[in-house]
Amino acid sequence: MRVNRFYFKTLSGERKIYLSEGDLFHQIRRVLKLRPGDIISLFREDLEVWYQIESWDKKGLSLKYIKEIDLEKKNLPFITLYQSLIKKDKFEWIVQKAVELGVGRIVPIISARSEKKGLNLDRLNKISLEASEQSGRHDYVEISEIVKFNEALLSLSGQSFLGEFSGDKWTSDIELKESINIFIGPEGGWTPEELSLAKKHQIKFLSLNNYILRSETASIAFLSLLTNSK
Repeated sequence: MRVNRFYFKTLSGERKIYLSEGDLFHQIRRVLKLRPGDIISLFREDLEVWYQIESWDKKGLSLKYIKEIDLEKKNLPFITLYQSLIKKDKFEWIVQKAVELGVGRIVPIISARSEKKGLNLDRLNKISLEASEQSGRHDYVEISEIVKFNEALLSLSGQSFLGEFSGDKWTSDIELKESINIFIGPEGGWTPEELSLAKKHQIKFLSLNNYILRSETASIAFLSLLTNSK
C-alpha cells in the first residue's frame, strides 16, 4: 500500500496529533485533497508512523495512530556533494536527484567559472524535503550556505574526490571510506589554479569515461557509483 509521506521533525509516535493551519495542513487538505479515512505517513530520522485522518475543521485536522513502520537500516557511506553553482533549473534538478540517490549533505560552492553567485536556499530546501518524502528516506538533507571553493577545502574530513576529465578512471575496486566528499565543477570546468590547490589538499581526481560531462551529469553519475559501491 502506497501512502503519502510527510517529514515531521517533532514526531515522537503520539497516539493523537492535531495539525493546525500551516504548510503541512495546506498540502494534505488543499493540494492533495485527502479526506477523513485516508492514511498518511509521518516520519523523521529513525521513526516513521502511519496515521489515519479522523476529522478536520477550518483550523486543522486530527490524526489517529495506526502503526509504526519497521525501518530498514542501510549501510551507506555519508556523502557530501560539493556542487559548483550552475544555472538555477539544473542545480535544482541536481538537488532532487542527489537526495533520491542518498546523498548526506549538499554544499553549493563558488568556483572561478561558476555561472551565478546566488541561490534561493529556501526553494532548494523545499525541493530536498519533497525528494526525501517521495523517495522513502527518513532524513532531511539541508542545503548548506554557499561557500567559496578554497574555503570548502579547509574544513574537509574523510575521503575526498574531485570530478576531472584528466583524472584517474573510476574503477569498481576503489576502496571507499565511511565519509566521502565529491567535488563537481561548473560547465567551464576547474581552473589550473583550482586543480593545483585541490592537489595540495590530497584530493584524488577521478574521471568516469573518455567524454567531457555536463556538471549535472557528472554529479548524478558519481553519486550513483558512490552509493552503490558497498
